[in-house]
Amino acid sequence: MAYFDWLISFTFSMYMIRHKIDGTQNIPQISFEVIGSTGNIYKTVIGKVPTCDCPDVRFRKTQCKHICFVLSAMDVPEQLVYQRSFLPFLREMLAVLSLKRNLDTTTLTSAGERKPVDGKCPICFHGFETDQKTTWCQSCGSNFHKACFKTWEAAMHTSHTVVSCLYW
Repeated sequence: MAYFDWLISFTFSMYMIRHKIDGTQNIPQISFEVIGSTGNIYKTVIGKVPTCDCPDVRFRKTQCKHICFVLSAMDVPEQLVYQRSFLPFLREMLAVLSLKRNLDTTTLTSAGERKPVDGKCPICFHGFETDQKTTWCQSCGSNFHKACFKTWEAAMHTSHTVVSCLYW
């Protein structure tokens, strides 16, 4: 079984609730908030050195499943997953992420018309199966697994954040 196949089965109950590009031009970083399998929200930062505020990283000083989930969501090549520094690769990923975000917001459908149900859910990063219920954003038309959207929506309410388009 390939590493990412194992990771997908292992992280099925993880959800990305938001991300933010920050850092400097010399040392860029992307911060992610991930809901773990216990329902806790962890801040995972992919920068020069990947970090997470979960107990595994804080106490065991090891790379955790949240970092692996984020790297998988970013389509990091399997051979780079356990790399200690991501600086050269991170610059490339920032460019791709910025481009994707621009594409997502510039290809808005009229009146939030639903886009085709294909690709990956932007919350759990798993593909859409025909037997899974889906929903879509009324602003941009992007699709989500219905269960993922409900988890994301609950996290927004818990953190007293207004529920709005995932891409805005």
